[in-house]
Amino acid sequence: MLSGLKRFLTAGLAALMSAAVLAGPSAVFAEEAELIDHNEDGVIDVFDYVISKRATVAENSPLSLGLSDVEGTPGSVVTIAASIAENPGFSLAKLIVGFDPALLPTVIDGEENIIIQNDVTFPDVKFEPILMKKLNRIACYSEQREDAEGDGDLFELAFRIPEDAEPGTVYSIWYQDVEILDLADRLPLLTKRGKITVVEPEETTQPVSTTTTTSATTTATTSVSQSAATSKTQTTERTEPETTLSETTTTSVTTLETTTETTTTTVRTAPPYLYKGIDVSQYQGDINFEKVRDESENKFVMMRAGFGRMIYQEDLTFRTNYDRAKAAGIPVGAYWYSYAQTPEIARVEAHVCAQVLGDRKFEYPIAFDIEEPSVLAKPVEEISAIIEAFCSEMEQMGYYVMLYCSSYYLNNRIAPSTIQKYSVWVANYNVACPSFTGEYGMWQYGIGSSPGIEGDVDVDYCYKDYEEIIKRAHRNGY
Repeated sequence: MLSGLKRFLTAGLAALMSAAVLAGPSAVFAEEAELIDHNEDGVIDVFDYVISKRATVAENSPLSLGLSDVEGTPGSVVTIAASIAENPGFSLAKLIVGFDPALLPTVIDGEENIIIQNDVTFPDVKFEPILMKKLNRIACYSEQREDAEGDGDLFELAFRIPEDAEPGTVYSIWYQDVEILDLADRLPLLTKRGKITVVEPEETTQPVSTTTTTSATTTATTSVSQSAATSKTQTTERTEPETTLSETTTTSVTTLETTTETTTTTVRTAPPYLYKGIDVSQYQGDINFEKVRDESENKFVMMRAGFGRMIYQEDLTFRTNYDRAKAAGIPVGAYWYSYAQTPEIARVEAHVCAQVLGDRKFEYPIAFDIEEPSVLAKPVEEISAIIEAFCSEMEQMGYYVMLYCSSYYLNNRIAPSTIQKYSVWVANYNVACPSFTGEYGMWQYGIGSSPGIEGDVDVDYCYKDYEEIIKRAHRNGY
């Protein structure tokens, strides 16, 4: 059977190559040079040839339509810019912008329309807006014209933030439907969501005058120097987070007459957790989530959605796990195991992940799982770029993202500026407290067990109320 399949694939590849020869002798060598193992099955065959012919998002260099991110205080009016980039030239644009029901579209600075045209970059492009209040949509149609080239803001929209909006609330604005035409051809494109973040009103304060009285009672001059050294202790058994690590601080106090040294001990502890949870994949097999809910302390579950950049790499149990956990009333999140070697592949993985997630709702974050040794062996800037490519792409599609990685790599192989952009799920087993020195929202602290699951399962602590954060920010389908 295998030899027959091999002959079939060889014959198919030969037929395709023969067709390329008819198109021109140089075509064969061009196609052969581009063939790689696209489906990662260990063989370069006719399937890889077919896959190589498919247009991808990166190869098409599509134009990009974006909506800006702004901040505003309760009751204020903010403007959102609708921008275009990588624009090859268009003759007609039909844009339908969706917005959070709590937002109120309004006119800007006495304008009669709810949009302001950009007459500088696109003087000949005129948009006609139509407000559909009941649908929370604004439709913007441009007039037919010759190619409008260039990048920049097409127009601006204005929204009033509710008076009772709480600081920290995030409202989303997105493209509900888009069509950009170059004559009769529809141009490929990517879209980016926008958001309005509510901030605290600025408080006006009066300067405070402070008078300090110093009483000189001694002629001694005192200088204080401090040095801190931290020792991290690991145990062979998994411990609860209340177990502490110690840090020793030595303080030297020097006077004109004597020098003394005192040693004090400060205690560093893992923060108190809000919830215990588990993370699962197809390796846990058939899970009884009713038992997980009723017979354990677990209050959430993170489940693997899939891995890699092919749609067929969806986790075999993802849909079943999701349906059963939701039916049992357990809040869920998901993670995507990455093999991405470049930011471009990471963006492809993000789109495949979003396809697998579909229209499901998640109360916990969508985590980017980066732990492949070949990826983490790359330079810091390359690893960081891969992380940001996946996470930013998911954020643009409306997801609340999280970075999953071990303490060592978080401390040493990822740029702090990248880590600070996202919530962190740190992995660090058999220690009293993660050695990761930054802030984290979840900690995978070891391998344990749970009612409803046969065999081992990863166990986690959660330190943030992600369900409240995500629902308030209208992310992950909420």
